Amino acid sequence: MIFLKNNSKILTLLKSDASIELAFQLILTQKIGFNKEISQELRKHPYLCIKYGLETAYISQLKKLYLTRLQLNEFPSEILPIQGLTQLNLAHNQLDKLPPDIARFTQLEVLNLSANQFSVFPMEVLKLTKLKVLYLGNNQLQCLPAEIKQLSNLIALDLSHNPLGGMPKLESLPKLKELVYQGNLMSKGALAMVRQYLPNCEVYT
Repeated sequence: MIFLKNNSKILTLLKSDASIELAFQLILTQKIGFNKEISQELRKHPYLCIKYGLETAYISQLKKLYLTRLQLNEFPSEILPIQGLTQLNLAHNQLDKLPPDIARFTQLEVLNLSANQFSVFPMEVLKLTKLKVLYLGNNQLQCLPAEIKQLSNLIALDLSHNPLGGMPKLESLPKLKELVYQGNLMSKGALAMVRQYLPNCEVYT
């Protein structure tokens, strides 16, 4: 009876945005056992599962992880053990750097860093050799490094709404199919050059 009562209480907390984290805290501090229904609800909040060490078997198998709008000002190192990730979305946070350990994500193909606080291109991204899609829109980037050519599998790059001084040299990315450059200055000459070097790349300005 106590088990059912506790589960009912936890489930009620999980249904309200204002008390979701409290539910996690109660499970952990009061060592409350929970049923399958609660387990499914917990999995809807992967960051809290990671933070409080719940549903670890499920979390360890994740391929996609969305950690958007969490007001993160540091990369959440708790996610580093999830090395099978193919997609990681960290958009709309307050990040301005990445840790070297991001190289552990050897299977990562899609990385979304849009709407953060990057003023310098995060060079750690270059270690993600399988990366195909990189979102860097709505940051404070002023230039791209020549080393971006190391992302040889990149097919889509979003650089929209950054204070970039000019069109970066992207001819070293022959697989690039889509470049989003809206909100930045681009001369007709620069656009023509991109199309010359990357004839199969669609450029959005």
